[in-house]
Amino acid sequence: MSWNRKPSFVAQPADTPASQIVMRLLVEGEGLAPTPIGTAFWITGHLAATAKHNIEYIIHKFGQPRGRSLIDGSPAIIDYSMRLYQILPGPEYAIWDVDNLTTSTESDIALMHLKLNGYSGPTQPRGGFGLNVCLLPPRHGSKIAALGYHSSRAATKPNPDGGHDINLDDVTQATAGIVTKIFPNGRDRGMYPFPCFQMNARFDSGMSGGPIFDERGRVVGIISGSMPEDGELPAVSYGATLGPIMNIPLSGKASGYPWARTAFPASDRVERGIIKVADLQAYREKQSRSARRAESLQG
Repeated sequence: MSWNRKPSFVAQPADTPASQIVMRLLVEGEGLAPTPIGTAFWITGHLAATAKHNIEYIIHKFGQPRGRSLIDGSPAIIDYSMRLYQILPGPEYAIWDVDNLTTSTESDIALMHLKLNGYSGPTQPRGGFGLNVCLLPPRHGSKIAALGYHSSRAATKPNPDGGHDINLDDVTQATAGIVTKIFPNGRDRGMYPFPCFQMNARFDSGMSGGPIFDERGRVVGIISGSMPEDGELPAVSYGATLGPIMNIPLSGKASGYPWARTAFPASDRVERGIIKVADLQAYREKQSRSARRAESLQG
């Protein structure tokens, strides 16, 4: 990949090949109109990622799954599903249920284990759109690109079979820019208290949770937030770095083990090569240096 250093914001065809990997996150339920929430993307196998604040928004608006009440005490909609919509060549589509999920306690990252709900094509789709990820932030001044969906609208209509079809309308958006600042320990205590980096790329509402790529096509972050352009001032946006993903516990099922109730940190899946990490050695060396510094300060 290569991009100019000048920020760009260019709409893509709905069936761009990247839509096999970058998917739409929706909420659906009995008596509930399909509600677009944000963007998500494959990590590996049946494991996908999105921004944690997308999940927090769902829980705040629709309630905790299994009947818990909303944060503000309002009645919860207990029968809803989180689903990812994937566009395949053809174009065909596949719908994936979020079977279970875990959010990071350190960052704006959520990992989701997916289960196939339905598909339109003649062949059942499979997971496995694995990507190379980087745990360390991209370099200051380096070029990045990202993909997400905004201006989303969804509606249902009856079909001849007695069921309902979902009409989903949105903008498939590619954006690019450069990294302008790195915050290894978070920018502030409020909006971005987690390891992140700042960019001059534009992200519109709905793109949160989408992947941020470096020039080599590796995922270096997750779209976390943005402040729009203001006159001649460029957009200011933020991406969560992926180092904290190592400490997210995954159920055995999500980690590839037969014991579905057993939890393992995602680092186990990295060590086994299931999650492909491009900078694992550099990440280990940095963690080792940090540990030695901490020990010297304690001594």
